[in-house]
Amino acid sequence: MTVPWFGTYLHRLSFPCVLLGLSLATACAGGEDRVAGLTPPLAKGTLVVTILGLESGVPANVSVSGPGGFQQQLHSGATLGNLTPGSYGVVAGEVSSGGHTWMADAPSQSVAVNSGQSASAQIQYGVTTGALSIAVTGLPGGVPAGLTLSGPGGFNAPVSGAQTLTGLAPGVYSLSGVTVVVGTAQYQPTLPGAPVAVSAGTTPVALTVVFARLTGSLAFQASGLPPGVVAPLTIAGPGGFSAGATTADLLPGLDPGSYLVSVSPVQHLGHTWSPNPASYPVTIGTAQVSLSLSFAITTGGLTVSVTGLPTGTAASVTVTGPGGFSQGFTETAAFVGLVPGSYLVTADPISIGGQSYTPSPASQTSAVPASTTPNLVVVQYNPTFGSLVLTVSGLPGGVNGAILVTGPGGFSQTVTATTTLTGLTPGSYSITGSAVSSGGQNWAPAPSSQSAAITAGTTTNAAVSYSVSTGSLSVTINGLPGGASAAVAVTGPGGFSQNLTGSTTLTGLVPGSYAITASNVASGGQTWGGTPASQAATVTAGGSSAVAVSYAVIGPPTTLNLRVDGVYLTQATQRYDGTTPLVAGRDGYLRVFTLANEANTATPAVRVRLYSGAILVQSYTISAPSGSVPLAVAENVLASSWNVLVPGSLVQPNLMVLVDVDPSGLVAEANETDNSFPVSGSPGAVDVRSVPTFDVRFVPVLQTANGLEGVVNSGNTEAFLVNTKKMLPVAGYSADVRTSYTTSAPALESGNGNGAWGTILSEVRALKTLDGSSQYYYGVVKTSYGSGVAGIGYVGGSARTALGWDRLPSGSEVMAHELGHNMSRSHAPCGGAGGPDPSYPYAGGKIGVWGLDVATLAPKDPAVYVDLMGYCDPDWVSDYNWAAMVSYRQAGPNNIVAVGQGTGRGLLVWGRITDQGPILEPAFVVEAPVALPAPGPHRLEALAADGTVLYSRGFSAVPVGDLPTGLEEGFAFVIPIERAMELAMATLRVVSGGRSAEQRAGAARDDPGFDLSRDASGRAVLRWDRAAFPMVLVRDAVTGQVLSFARGGEVHLPVTAGRLRLTASDGVRTRTEDRNFR
Repeated sequence: MTVPWFGTYLHRLSFPCVLLGLSLATACAGGEDRVAGLTPPLAKGTLVVTILGLESGVPANVSVSGPGGFQQQLHSGATLGNLTPGSYGVVAGEVSSGGHTWMADAPSQSVAVNSGQSASAQIQYGVTTGALSIAVTGLPGGVPAGLTLSGPGGFNAPVSGAQTLTGLAPGVYSLSGVTVVVGTAQYQPTLPGAPVAVSAGTTPVALTVVFARLTGSLAFQASGLPPGVVAPLTIAGPGGFSAGATTADLLPGLDPGSYLVSVSPVQHLGHTWSPNPASYPVTIGTAQVSLSLSFAITTGGLTVSVTGLPTGTAASVTVTGPGGFSQGFTETAAFVGLVPGSYLVTADPISIGGQSYTPSPASQTSAVPASTTPNLVVVQYNPTFGSLVLTVSGLPGGVNGAILVTGPGGFSQTVTATTTLTGLTPGSYSITGSAVSSGGQNWAPAPSSQSAAITAGTTTNAAVSYSVSTGSLSVTINGLPGGASAAVAVTGPGGFSQNLTGSTTLTGLVPGSYAITASNVASGGQTWGGTPASQAATVTAGGSSAVAVSYAVIGPPTTLNLRVDGVYLTQATQRYDGTTPLVAGRDGYLRVFTLANEANTATPAVRVRLYSGAILVQSYTISAPSGSVPLAVAENVLASSWNVLVPGSLVQPNLMVLVDVDPSGLVAEANETDNSFPVSGSPGAVDVRSVPTFDVRFVPVLQTANGLEGVVNSGNTEAFLVNTKKMLPVAGYSADVRTSYTTSAPALESGNGNGAWGTILSEVRALKTLDGSSQYYYGVVKTSYGSGVAGIGYVGGSARTALGWDRLPSGSEVMAHELGHNMSRSHAPCGGAGGPDPSYPYAGGKIGVWGLDVATLAPKDPAVYVDLMGYCDPDWVSDYNWAAMVSYRQAGPNNIVAVGQGTGRGLLVWGRITDQGPILEPAFVVEAPVALPAPGPHRLEALAADGTVLYSRGFSAVPVGDLPTGLEEGFAFVIPIERAMELAMATLRVVSGGRSAEQRAGAARDDPGFDLSRDASGRAVLRWDRAAFPMVLVRDAVTGQVLSFARGGEVHLPVTAGRLRLTASDGVRTRTEDRNFR
């Protein structure tokens, strides 16, 4: 329930009345009527002040005043209690925070607070100022922008950089500015296009001012230089600006001002082109300026042709000219870069081998102008004497002739054998021959007398032929059945020997005693004997002698039969039917497999006739290898076949072979019709194919990671080639050793965990590409381990590059295996070799047919030996892989579209395709033969900075064999590149199988920062900025040979002196400098 105030008050007064007793009795008597004259106190009140419109955290400015001097300051809304009733004043002052101003909509208000009641006052603030945010870009750090902001009420404020202005009176503001000059650079602001309205609020209005540097560019137009030749320039300008360039460059980003272009002379092909003038002042504004430069050749050339001397004979010629020029030489010579003027050419007489040569003219002058076309001066040497070649023939060894030669000036000389007489005075010479005797024989000269005319500078030929007086011998043979050939041998003086198969008259016989021997003849299953078996006949000079031999049957019919079962010519491996192809020019071993139908003691000879087409070129008679003819073929036993080594000179295309067993019919047989091979009696074709000379270049590889260098030199190349020459289809070959190559790849590991084997192989292929060589390149490395990866090589294609360790003799096996890859062969299925050839025909990688080491005549058992393209031992080559390699070598490389289009400006693009995606190495602009790849599934793209495709080509890559760390293919080729494309290229990209790899160009003015010094051993140390240029191509500036594709910013080179050409690549573009190292 509620108790009124006054009731409570009266209740409280009743207590004191009781206490006061009588003194208040009168006052307390009478009840309510007696208190009506008193005033009770008022109850307190409450005031609730609410403040709106301010941002969070911004304090208000409110004061509250009231009765009894009440005063309180408020910074936020509040409830004021225990207030004396009355009138209260609430005043809201201006509020400022964060550069902004807030004002209340009712700055002052009065509120009545009643007794016991709650009153309220609400204050509504609103922001009265605005803000403007200005962003400034394009100026160097710390440089004031120099802007001015103007607004209402004459507002004007400087703006030096990016800032936010607050507390702005609402209204329209505008921004103005001027060009800012920093040193030699000028920066032009781009201002808002229209004034901006700023309204009351805390969110600033945004403005952006962009400063752009005002620059110009400088291009050059050079006249008078040879096509493709550029001149070096130096450009100096405002603020200490200095830059190098060439006449082919465009210099962008130049500050306006005055520049001086200094032009240097140009050296090209030995000549000098000089500028006129040597410097050009030029003013650069904000547009491109094209400066024309003029050059003129200031040197000339002189070619002195020396003729008339025998090959290899040194002349004696001297050229002298302006400035003390003097040069002696011994053969035709060309001089370039000569100072124009008059040159004197003098020549001295020469004497050699009894002959003198006089120059004509001995002295002459030539006015050499400034020109690339050399003057031609000819020095003609003419001989003073003649010579006589006197050929003496017909005399046996050890017997001297007797010939007298006489001539002008009392010349007289006796000649006993073929002789060349030199230094003869021209004129008529007499040649008189005399008879000679030896061993009871007389030889007479023919002609006995003759003359010869000798003229200066020529060789006259004369001949004297000696002969003896001869006789004849008639041999009559009878008694043999039709078709049977006799076997009669006639031997006599001077080693004379001739076999007769029928009646013959022998003429031209040297006088003396001759032996006639008749051997038994087998025919029709019977043996015929000659009578007499042996006799003698004397042949006299000019006389004719006669003997007779009569044959008759001497034995019963025979059942023995001989036949040629098979014939083949092998160079390392051969099928029994002889269908494995051979390579021309390589020695071969011919095996004839003759069989008999029954046990025997026959020892027949075998005749082998070799033909080139229809022409007989060689005949061999092979004696029986054992005391009987075999009953079955045994390829493993050389003595079971009739064999002969056929020299490579006879192993040529169109080779035909015809073989006969018992050609003289000395063995009685039941059947004589099957003694030939082929049975038809006509020569059979042998598959011989011409292949190119096998040219291999060894590349010693030095690893900077561990200092190990592969050991290969002219003294051990043959040791590396032992297995290659035995097992690969190689006939003629040549080998050389290249200058050492230095790699910055990681050290080789036995399991190739760091991929170094593939990296180095790729580098060797790239240097081969730059060499423009058609040779096989074989990199030789030294490893720190003795088991593991020993070699890798590209499989087929035109890469023809491999890599192997230098541990001999195993290094020879490794080389043959890797070259087998180069010749298109995959692995044979043996020993876990990766990627085996699915078409390999023999289980377990066996060689399939009998092989033969022709050098040692060691047979290779197909049940024991495995193919060299596997990972098992012992190894040899199979007929399958041999035939495939022959086909590869015969066809030649087949995946190069164009090679050797002449050396020109090109872009070397190289790298690898791995199962993790492509790897693209830094590209190099080079002077090298163009070598374009065949189309394929991978794509090369060259892009401009805006993404425009400048070049695009599909290409194929060549697989790598023997890598244990996954599939990999390699590519390296040189595409032609024009200067415009070179300047525009920003990105190179290789795309393969949905993955890509890129190289991007760096800043246009990056400097490689080459530093060439010497280490403690005296070798060259090259350092450079690897962040801007990840790779440097190091070449010998004189020979052009690649010395290294250097990585990592530092490389130690095995060079102690010389001139190096350093080409740094930022991935796409290159910078080249020549440095002397002494």
